[in-house]
Amino acid sequence: MFSKTLIAALLASTAVATPIASCTGERTYQLRTFGTGAGSIFQGKAIIECDGYLCVNVTMYTADCPTKFTFDKGYVNLPEEQQLYIEDYGVKYAPSADANSTANGWTFIAPGSSKDTTLGSLTFEGYDFHTCMGPDPQIYTITAFPAGQEATGKCYEQIQLIGQEVTASEDS
Repeated sequence: MFSKTLIAALLASTAVATPIASCTGERTYQLRTFGTGAGSIFQGKAIIECDGYLCVNVTMYTADCPTKFTFDKGYVNLPEEQQLYIEDYGVKYAPSADANSTANGWTFIAPGSSKDTTLGSLTFEGYDFHTCMGPDPQIYTITAFPAGQEATGKCYEQIQLIGQEVTASEDS
């Protein structure tokens, strides 16, 4: 009886002291679009990296290859030590050391951070995001225009950048 009590106590103390691995470290999110227009073709599309810019391929299945990111104190960090930044109306990415001063200033509201946030929201104060004609008829670049300024050129609709948390099965 004594040994069963001792073993139970040891097991209980071990369970309490063991950290849960899934709760440690940075959370990873997928970048997606949220169209602001009714019937938008940009609803929930995966945002992909293309030649230094962020793009949307409207023909891709929505689960295909979305850009993954982590967020840390105003910076959006992409794989291979790259960061998002805004330059010449483009939402671009580059190695951390090469990203310009607009790499810092992003705001991310994580999904589920309040009862009204089922989708994460990625914003940069003073800018609105739009989709514009890209390198291929089915690929659109994501651009950043100063807030309130009408998009020019072959730009289509204003979008929101959203983040969905990557689950363990999606991260492999």
